[in-house]
Amino acid sequence: MAGHFNSIKALSFSPEVETSAFFLASASQDNNIRIWKLQPMQNLADESPTDDDSWMKQFETKTSFVMKDSQGAAFNFSLESVLQHHQEAVSSVCWSKAHGEAREAKVEDLRLLSSSFDFNVSLWQADAETEAWSVESTLGAMVGNKHAFFGAAFLSDVNHILAYTYGGAMHQWRRVSDQWQPALTVKGHFDEVSDMAWDEHELALVTVSLDQTTRVFAEHTVAGSWFEIGRPQIHGYDMNAVCCIKNQATAQPSSAVLSSKILSGGDEKVLRLFEAPYNFVKTMNSLSPHLGRAGTP
Repeated sequence: MAGHFNSIKALSFSPEVETSAFFLASASQDNNIRIWKLQPMQNLADESPTDDDSWMKQFETKTSFVMKDSQGAAFNFSLESVLQHHQEAVSSVCWSKAHGEAREAKVEDLRLLSSSFDFNVSLWQADAETEAWSVESTLGAMVGNKHAFFGAAFLSDVNHILAYTYGGAMHQWRRVSDQWQPALTVKGHFDEVSDMAWDEHELALVTVSLDQTTRVFAEHTVAGSWFEIGRPQIHGYDMNAVCCIKNQATAQPSSAVLSSKILSGGDEKVLRLFEAPYNFVKTMNSLSPHLGRAGTP
């Protein structure tokens, strides 16, 4: 039976739907998702005219075939849909039910979540009448440092999605009043941390890593709640050392606590000095639980 035209990246079985059927979603590097249906063929095994399985070939087509399990029960495995939406390889697929376990699932109750190297995460739904699959929502980053999504999964229900990227970042979305809203999630390096330093006010921690990034962590709104608030450097070499340099007291307006300059060094054997723009300093001060709105202790 014809299938994908390139390597398969992921497989996922759906919850059981009515008539004891299951769907299998396959994600491929050919940019497509294929949905296959597995369902029992009632009483077919009892009507077999011979002891071998050659008689089953009469039920097979170019998009389906019949197989038997160890108990002799016959099942039909057929291609239901080919989903074409992503522009790059599809990295993962995941099923869920829109109504939990409260009732027997129908096809329109299922939701399929897919992630792709095209920077998008898509949520699929089948039409109740035609059972044709279409994209209900598309999530992802529109601007900034976009990375290919390596995977995505439902969390508490179909209205809560978590996805992760090649760069080690995680993205979380919640649906509120039919609108998807981004939510805070865990951040961090995805390779060995080689050095770290506090800024001059000890309000932010600067780290460098062999993942070729320099990151800034600080408390957000509530004391003791730490988040990654910036990546001053995304480099092409492994980062090995970092230190913070104090600012001159008269260099900027005195109404804000200024971030230290960051000096970093990597495998390229070059030192680079970074200074935060004033808008970033103002935003960072407004989020700190230790500073007032004016950026003062």
